[in-house]
Amino acid sequence: MFDEFVMNRLKKTWVFSPALLAGLLSGLNVYAGDYRYEYEDDPVPSTIKEVDNLQALAALAREKRVPILIEFSTPWCMYCETLEKEILEPLLKSDDFRQRVIIRKLEVNDYSDIIDFTGQLQTSIDLAMSMKVNFYPTLIFFNAEGKEISRRLVGITVVDYVFEEIEKRLVWAEKAL
Repeated sequence: MFDEFVMNRLKKTWVFSPALLAGLLSGLNVYAGDYRYEYEDDPVPSTIKEVDNLQALAALAREKRVPILIEFSTPWCMYCETLEKEILEPLLKSDDFRQRVIIRKLEVNDYSDIIDFTGQLQTSIDLAMSMKVNFYPTLIFFNAEGKEISRRLVGITVVDYVFEEIEKRLVWAEKAL
């Protein structure tokens, strides 16, 4: 029903283009019958450390007695980049925050391998699928045993809201340790 509505609307107001329709329906940045993906530009480097060994990270969290916050992201996700630049990196500049949680990024793709919490080698995409991560960015708090200990934060909205939600979930995660 929605597809038919969009199709009829496009036929009436614009010169119909299959690429334009596909872009509108999938959320891609599409213009004038041609398409351009947001990730064609070089991504801005992130200072969030990438994780390749969750078992070693869990040992560090156990030693420091803090939760782990993993950002599940993808190379093409402009919202992930925004989350990192406007929220996570500023949080990491705070000594208080850095002492309360370990933050790492897990880039989900089909070519990176990662050691999971049990010491098994997996592709990052298989790990994300096993954790039922379907949207990016997704933030998950874990304890040192690899158990999810707070509600997930999926996607980003208003930056101030995301700051508040991260803090709220961090308090829950600290209580769950």
